[in-house]
Amino acid sequence: MKIVMIMLFSLVLALFAYIGYKKGVFKQLISFVLFVLMTITAYKLRVFPASLCIKYLPFFNFGGAYNKVYSLNILIYQIISFIVILVLIYCIIYIIIGLTGISEYLTKKQLSFDLISKLFGLLFGLFEGFIVSFVISVCLLQFPMTQSLIMNNKVLKGMVEKTPIVSRVFSSTIVSSQEFYFVSQDKAMSPEEKNLEMIRKLIRYEIVSARTVQINIDNGKLRLDNVTVSSS
Repeated sequence: MKIVMIMLFSLVLALFAYIGYKKGVFKQLISFVLFVLMTITAYKLRVFPASLCIKYLPFFNFGGAYNKVYSLNILIYQIISFIVILVLIYCIIYIIIGLTGISEYLTKKQLSFDLISKLFGLLFGLFEGFIVSFVISVCLLQFPMTQSLIMNNKVLKGMVEKTPIVSRVFSSTIVSSQEFYFVSQDKAMSPEEKNLEMIRKLIRYEIVSARTVQINIDNGKLRLDNVTVSSS
C-alpha cells in the first residue's frame, strides 16, 4: 500500500507538471500562487463554519481504535469545512478569471518565448502539484480509515510535516491529527480516557475553544459525564 500511495502521488505531480508545461510560465505561475493563497485563506476561514457544524450536526462513533472517541468529530468537521471553502473560493476565482479574459491575455504573452515559458511552466506546475498533494495528505490524515496511510509512510508524513509555508499554517491541525493517531493506538487507555485526552489536546493546540467543548459535553455529544474543561 505504501508503494501504491507514492505512485498515486507521483502521478499527481506528473499530471500537474504536464499541465504547467501546456499552460506556460505566466498562467502556471499565477495558478500556483493563487492555489497557495486559496489554500491558506480557506484554512483560516474554516473556523466559523466548522463551529456551526460542531454545534448543530451530530457526532458519530467511528468504532475500531476510535471507538467512543467522539472528539474526533471536531477534527473531521474542521477539515470538511476547509474543503468546502476551498472549493467555493476556487470556483469563484476561476469564474472571475474567465470573465475578465486574463487567461487569454497570458496565453498570447507567452508566445514570444514559448519553449522557455513551457519549461518554467512545468516547474511551477510541479510546485502546484506538490501543494495539492499536501492538501490531500492532510485531509487523509484526519479520517480514521486513512490516517495510517500517511502516518506509516515516511515520504507522505515528511511532506505533511515539512512542506514550506503551508505545513506551518496547518501545524495545529497536523499535530492534533498525529496526536489522535498515537492516542488511538494506546491499548492501555480506555475509550473515555482517549476521548478526554484528545479534547485536552484540541484545546491546547487551539483547534477548538474550551467553551465550545464544554457546550458539547453538557449537551451529551461528547459522551463525557460530570467533566468540566478549562483552557489551562
